[in-house]
Amino acid sequence: MIKRSIQLLFLLCSICAANFAYSQYYIPENSVWAMANFAGVDFSGGQPVPITSQVTGSECSAVLSDANGHLRFYTDGSTVWDRLGNVMPNGLNINNTGTSSLTTTQGALIVPHPGNPNQYFVFSMRLYLYVNLVDMSLNNGYGDIVTSYPLKGVINTDTMGEKMVALRGCNNNIWVVVRANNVPAFYTYQVNSTGLVTTPVISTIGIAPANSYFQGQMVVSPDGTMLATCSSSAQSSLELFKFDVASGVVYDSEVLKSNVSSYGLAFSPNGRRLYYSDFSNNFRAQQYNLDNHVSTDLGPARLGQFKLAVDGKVYFLGAHNTNTTNSYLGRIASPDLAGTACQFEQYVPSLAFPNPPVGISLLVGLPNEVVKVPAEGGFTPANRLLMDTVICTSTFNPIVLSAYPVFNNYIWDNGTTGLSRTVQSAGAYWVRYNTMCGPRTDTFKITVKPVAPLQLQYNHPVLSATQSYSSYQWYKAGQAIAGATAATLTVTDTGWYSLKVGGAGNCSDSAAYYVSGVNSIDDVAAADAIKVYPNPVKDQVSVQTDKQVNLALVDINGKVLKSARGNTMSLAAYSAGVYFIHITDARSGALLKVHKITKQ
Repeated sequence: MIKRSIQLLFLLCSICAANFAYSQYYIPENSVWAMANFAGVDFSGGQPVPITSQVTGSECSAVLSDANGHLRFYTDGSTVWDRLGNVMPNGLNINNTGTSSLTTTQGALIVPHPGNPNQYFVFSMRLYLYVNLVDMSLNNGYGDIVTSYPLKGVINTDTMGEKMVALRGCNNNIWVVVRANNVPAFYTYQVNSTGLVTTPVISTIGIAPANSYFQGQMVVSPDGTMLATCSSSAQSSLELFKFDVASGVVYDSEVLKSNVSSYGLAFSPNGRRLYYSDFSNNFRAQQYNLDNHVSTDLGPARLGQFKLAVDGKVYFLGAHNTNTTNSYLGRIASPDLAGTACQFEQYVPSLAFPNPPVGISLLVGLPNEVVKVPAEGGFTPANRLLMDTVICTSTFNPIVLSAYPVFNNYIWDNGTTGLSRTVQSAGAYWVRYNTMCGPRTDTFKITVKPVAPLQLQYNHPVLSATQSYSSYQWYKAGQAIAGATAATLTVTDTGWYSLKVGGAGNCSDSAAYYVSGVNSIDDVAAADAIKVYPNPVKDQVSVQTDKQVNLALVDINGKVLKSARGNTMSLAAYSAGVYFIHITDARSGALLKVHKITKQ
């Protein structure tokens, strides 16, 4: 077993910008790591030093250290050890006898009790989600499991994947986020001053997986506004999500890379780079730049987790050097820098761990991060949260504006109350309401016809836009083409190309084109006869044609999100937005038509 609050998106196209003003940053705090197979690392002296631990499992661990870097306790999700490495009196088999979290990627998580400085929730996962409570005032200050805790044991019997992280809340609370397996859903549990809230916030979002979400990490950006996930099956995707700190909702999904098999994952301190292991590509470490959507191959790395450490560097399971008697941690010394300037180190000579038969070596796990309430309860929430939505529409009809749900005291700019209001003209509108993080204002900025509908034409070998725009960016197979920012692109290879253009009012449009030989679609008359309906679509799109066809759903960057045989395709699992349906002949494979649709 190593094993996008949707607002509105209309007609022509739109860019939805949901921007939070949220100042609390998530800095890694743990100075001591306990890792699999008796290994550990101590950062408390300034430089990381290898140490030993009692963790014997292959994948997961979580470690708690104090503000001075002193170890307090650690766990592999099945056993809990005190700071001396002794099993706590009731620290064995903390889930159920015979239920082990050892082969779960992120199967262990320690969460401080915001209402009790001596207590810590220990979450563990092995298909189901379990919880225990550790009280550090027990066992002469060495801590023990609270056997009388009423929630001890399993708290969710839905099938979980292997991804679990904690995020700091905005009201002396902490969120625990778990990804379900086989279904596109996240379960978010709140831990506040009264304890654990057992009813989760369920966010149904993400790509329905071809296989499962089991293997691989989920990580949170340092500012707490984004989640990223990966998985190790060949059909998996590297996905990015936004997180609402006031409600615990996961929203606004984006596939960064599809068909990538990955296990380890980490954000850079500035949150603009993602580091991941690509073991479908000969076990290579990669950097994904969120600023320009470019991936950079860094070098070899073993199968294993990635982790941003307290020193601001990213560590991973390093590839072996010629000294085969040791395993090493690798390191990315300047992770905020783009491309190879990040200073990738295949292995760090000072972070060597002897291989068996000595008995201390590196397997695949690095410890999950412990997230504490700020300043041990002295947190002052942000005074205001802001969300902005830009709506671009080619024609104006009455539009229903919807506020972010689940809060209270909604007041619109015209004095009306409730979750929504209808507007009759373009302009700027706002709604204010209360959240646990303080007041929030959502603004809706509606602009009519800021961008002419984008159409692409191909005159071998040049692809071009048929009208002029203020900005251009070309993509090949979903990846931005460096320097391709003109209205035309000279094509040298067969494949999917897409163009994103900008116009007035921060609006944009995009279109995709498949280039194969001289023309992408040979029979234009036949293409015009194919009908795609409904458009906009809510759940299922249908294609009317006398041919046997296959369908592919493609996003605005040219990434293929889903394929289907026949004349129908379900879009229920996808976020609102603009997509393209690519229709191909089921027998010859020839491209028959590309049709833009709007998902509501």
